[in-house]
Amino acid sequence: MNNFNVWVEAINAVLWSSPVLYTLLFTGVVFTFWSGFSQYYALTHGFKVIRGDYDKADDPGAITHFQ
Repeated sequence: MNNFNVWVEAINAVLWSSPVLYTLLFTGVVFTFWSGFSQYYALTHGFKVIRGDYDKADDPGAITHFQ
């Protein structure tokens, strides 16, 4: 069991070191700019759909959310 703890601590030291964390943060920022902030657009669009901004009661075949 002691060998397992040593092994896990060694992996933990590598995975949570500063260079790895900075690389992940930098990659996230690069992809955010590259994709044109699409994750934020999708999040706000999802909230608009949930609020019912795109619902029209007089559309043919429209049903309530409870049906």
